[in-house]
Amino acid sequence: MPKLGERELDTFVGCGVLARGFARVHCGACGHDVLVPFSGKRLLE
Repeated sequence: MPKLGERELDTFVGCGVLARGFARVHCGACGHDVLVPFSGKRLLE
């Protein structure tokens, strides 16, 4: 499989997995926190 295909497949499989990175979003009004996983979307090089 070409390198680009491997890299894109790995990115797709890891999309939405908290272990691959996330942002914590905090609501100042109610104090609730939500973890938002990073997307697998990226710019092609």
